[in-house]
Amino acid sequence: MENLKQKKILGFTIVELLVGMSLFVVIVAIASGIFIRSVRNERRLILTNEVVDNLNSALELMGREIRGGYLFSIQNNGAGLRFKGPTGNDVTYSFDSNFIIRNGVQITSPDIKVTNLVFKVMQINSASGVSCSPWRVTISVTALPAGSGNDISPIYLQSTISSRVLPKDMPLKEKFENGYGSCN
Repeated sequence: MENLKQKKILGFTIVELLVGMSLFVVIVAIASGIFIRSVRNERRLILTNEVVDNLNSALELMGREIRGGYLFSIQNNGAGLRFKGPTGNDVTYSFDSNFIIRNGVQITSPDIKVTNLVFKVMQINSASGVSCSPWRVTISVTALPAGSGNDISPIYLQSTISSRVLPKDMPLKEKFENGYGSCN
């Protein structure tokens, strides 16, 4: 008889097993939810970083050329920029249906979708109407990961770059052809 009592004391009832299994299932469900949410957040973060890195590379390329450029003009209602590059060659940046294009060549990755690109050129005019001050180009760009759903917000970057070339430093021919002859 004593053996039977010991066996009953050592075992679990069905109710105890069901309660224990239920608690285990609830804990696993909560842990799985947290894990899935953290994996999604990590995916969003990685995609966002890829977009920012790619846009920063494109802005850096544009910035290097703009710093050494001159005679800036806006194209396509602000979606394009044309200027003389550091070596005197014509450079054109534009927005073409998801990409930033430089002289006809795509400079942003196919992994990102550029949704907006706007250029603004500023140059402070003097009293005579001719400006001898440096050009300032503001670039505003919006992009998001290509193929992403609505769960990732668009990334907006803006940068203003000043040209290091003053109108007085332009080649003489271009200086006089473009009305900057009075800049000395």
